[in-house]
Amino acid sequence: MMTNCNTSWYTPAFEGIIQCENSEGLYPIPNFSFLKELNPTSDFFKKAKIYILKAEKGKFLDNKLLWNKGVGLSEDWQNGYTKGIMISENIVIYWLEVW
Repeated sequence: MMTNCNTSWYTPAFEGIIQCENSEGLYPIPNFSFLKELNPTSDFFKKAKIYILKAEKGKFLDNKLLWNKGVGLSEDWQNGYTKGIMISENIVIYWLEVW
């Protein structure tokens, strides 16, 4: 689970998706902006449990299949993947992201 994150980032318009003050030693997770369609409350995120199942640095897909506009991570995470689960209230989200 991620720590050292500023949890005051929540806004109804998802303006300031999670900003970590120090990401060293932390694993990347999705920004969960796709949840805005659910119109979640700030309690949804405060109660959420995030489990990172695996995250690795490296290139796992051909360049033509990778997002080429950057993902906002540090240089050592220029390419990689992350997979995990977020549980909050009666919603379970599984993710796998490769960049």
